[in-house]
Amino acid sequence: MRKAELNDLFSVPVTSCFLDIDVKQLSKECIEYSKNNTSVKKSNVGGYQSGDISSLSSKVFTSFFKQLIEEVNRYTSHINCPKVKDFYSWININHYKDYNSTHAHPDGIVSGVYYVKVPENSGQIRLIHPAQQVMESYWNPYYDDYNKYNSSSWIFPPEENKLLLFPSWLLHYVEPNLSNEERISISFNFNRV
Repeated sequence: MRKAELNDLFSVPVTSCFLDIDVKQLSKECIEYSKNNTSVKKSNVGGYQSGDISSLSSKVFTSFFKQLIEEVNRYTSHINCPKVKDFYSWININHYKDYNSTHAHPDGIVSGVYYVKVPENSGQIRLIHPAQQVMESYWNPYYDDYNKYNSSSWIFPPEENKLLLFPSWLLHYVEPNLSNEERISISFNFNRV
């Protein structure tokens, strides 16, 4: 029998973990912040996106930023990407039918999302394979069962208190919130040292 070696070339590193955060308190503070600060328009179609919140210093935000930095440092060390230092973060609040269109995070090294409040059917994040157009033309019509090798996109179901990290260049979008409750998350970009 012949031996063959399967090489995973050009991998896209995506990691997830749960943090130790009081999401109920964080949710309250995100809602309060949105009431006192105007929304910006970036990838959001409807909903609320704040400006930079990385200087917020309440107990729960301080704990969140500390754990976030620890996980990003672990991520960059594991994949040996450029070291990061400065970061920019913002609150997302999507109401019924609000979503985030396809985008990447220019000038960042590591980006991601932390899920604060996730009602059922409130929208999943979909990560887009860098060769999506080619894969959809050549491969997708022939597959019934998708895996990490033949998928042109990948869904990560959101869960409260879950952190998702990925390269800033990776295209992604968030599906519409089909719940009658708001979905709250915090997104961020970490830049080069």
